[in-house]
Amino acid sequence: VQVAFLKAGLLEVSSQDLAPVVLNNEYLVFLRKGSCSQLGLDVSPNEERLEVTCIGAGLVQEWNRYCSQLSVVQVGDQIVQVNQKVGEAKQLLDECKRKVELLLRIRRKNLA
Repeated sequence: VQVAFLKAGLLEVSSQDLAPVVLNNEYLVFLRKGSCSQLGLDVSPNEERLEVTCIGAGLVQEWNRYCSQLSVVQVGDQIVQVNQKVGEAKQLLDECKRKVELLLRIRRKNLA
């Protein structure tokens, strides 16, 4: 699995190395899109966040396969930041479409 860490380049990691970065009810997901890569997410824009409504084939599904249970992206989770963009849902969506390297800050709707 290739995981992109901003300003640190690409790292090859195993599933054991993907320790979650969890702060309160938020976690980080690091993705790097290739030439044909798709995120595989359906989202619903909601003011200042993107709510995950469906997870299909793509990078997020791949992330979920190898990451810690604490940082599995789930339907209902809310993307609140993409790279340095926070605020309008449209800005978050545009950043996901435009950029190759993505750092997503995701808020768990119901973190136990």
